Amino acid sequence: MIPRAGKNVRSFLKRHSNIWFSTKLVVLCFCFMQLMFFLRVTVKRNTRPPWESTSPFLLPTTDTRKYVNSTSPLTLQAVQILTAKDNLTSPAPALEIRNSHMVQQLISCPALKSMGNLDANRQMDLQTKVSQSELDDYVFQTQQGKAKEAVVSGNAQLMGGSHLNRTTNAYLSLFREGYGVTAEIRCGNYIYLPGGHWRPADCIPQSKIAIIIPFRNRHYQLMIFLRYMIPFLQKQRLEFAIYVVNQENDFLFNKGILMNAGFLESPKFAEWDCIIFHDIDHIPQHEGNPYHCVDLPRHLMGGADNRNYRPPYGSIFGGVTAFNKNQFKKVNGFSNKYWGWCCEDDDMGWRVAVGGLKRTRYKGDIAFYKVISEKHTRGSHRHEAENRAYLRKRSKARMLQDGVNSVKYNITHLEFLTLYTNISITFENNE
Repeated sequence: MIPRAGKNVRSFLKRHSNIWFSTKLVVLCFCFMQLMFFLRVTVKRNTRPPWESTSPFLLPTTDTRKYVNSTSPLTLQAVQILTAKDNLTSPAPALEIRNSHMVQQLISCPALKSMGNLDANRQMDLQTKVSQSELDDYVFQTQQGKAKEAVVSGNAQLMGGSHLNRTTNAYLSLFREGYGVTAEIRCGNYIYLPGGHWRPADCIPQSKIAIIIPFRNRHYQLMIFLRYMIPFLQKQRLEFAIYVVNQENDFLFNKGILMNAGFLESPKFAEWDCIIFHDIDHIPQHEGNPYHCVDLPRHLMGGADNRNYRPPYGSIFGGVTAFNKNQFKKVNGFSNKYWGWCCEDDDMGWRVAVGGLKRTRYKGDIAFYKVISEKHTRGSHRHEAENRAYLRKRSKARMLQDGVNSVKYNITHLEFLTLYTNISITFENNE
C-alpha cells in the first residue's frame, strides 16, 4: 500500500515537473537557513574577537593593516579599534581596549605630496647641547612619566625572555606578537612604544621605516639628531623606530659592520617596509624630503650646508641612503672591510651598479641637509690608503663574499631607551 502510494506521488510529480523543482528548492533553502543559524550560535558561544583574548598581549600583532581588507592602496576600509576610555582625546593607551565600547575608525594616512604647510627651510639650532631629560620633556611633555614606565616595562619583558639565545632569535619573539598593555601610551596623535618606536594613532601609515644609526661616542650629536628628527618623521605620518648601533670596542670605526648589524637586528622588533641608514650628523632641512623607499635604492641627500649644498662628486652614495629588504640583500649589504675613514659609501654605490640596480636622488632644496658640526678623529692616512686600495679591487666575487651574509658580531648590550633602541655590539679585527 505504502510503496504504491509513493509510486503514485512520484508519477504525479514527474507529470508536473515545475512542482517537483519548487519542492526541492524549498527544502534546500530550509536546510541552508538551519545551518547558518547553527553556525552563528556556535561562533557566538565559543569564540572571542582579538581584543577579548586572554593572552597577556592585547593583539596578536601591533600592525593594524593585517586586519584591513582593501581594493585600493590609497583608500583603506575602516578598521575598528576600541579605545580605553570614552574620550578619544584621552592620553590613555589607544590599544588598551578591554572593557571599552567606543570605536575609532582608522583610514590610510595622507600621502606626503598631499600635505600642506611643509617648511622648506627648517630653523634649527644645531650648536646648543640638549640633555636627555630636556629632550624627554620636549618630546613627551605631560606623558614623560608614562613613557619612562613603558620603557621599564619593555626592558623587563625583553630581559625576562630567552634573549640570550641569540642563535634562534627567540629573544625578541614577543615583540613580533605585540607589546603588553603597560608598554603602549598615547602621545597626541601617535602611539608610543618603548625604544623610540612611534605609530600613528589615527591613521594607517603609508610606510614603516627603521632608522639605523652607526654610532660611537657622539652623544652630543645624538641628542640634537633626535630633537629634530622625531618631529620631522611624525609630521610625515610614518611609523618608525630609531636603532642606534653602537661600536663598543676600541678598534677603528667600522661603519659597514654596524649598518649590516642594524639591518639584521631591526626586523626582530617589527616588520619594516624600508631601512634608512643615517649619519648622525645630518638633519633634513626640507620637511617634504620623502623618508620612504622606492623601487630603486635611494640617496636621500642631494647636498649639505657644509659643502654649499653641492655633492662633492656625482657618484657619491653616502650620508643618508634608503633600501628595502630585497634591494639590500641583492647587493649583499655593506662591505665589512673598511676600517676608519673613507670608502664604504663609494663601495656601496659600486655594489648597486654591479647588482643591476640604479640609484635615485632628488635634486634641489628638497634634498638639502644641515650638518651638526663636531670635531672627530679621521684616522691615519695609511688606513685611508688601504681602504682606497681595497675599493679598487672591484669584482662581483668579492661583493658576494664580503657583506651582510658574512658579517660577524656579538651583541653586548640591548636596551630600550625613551627615544631609541640601543644595540651595542663588538667584533674582531682580523685585517
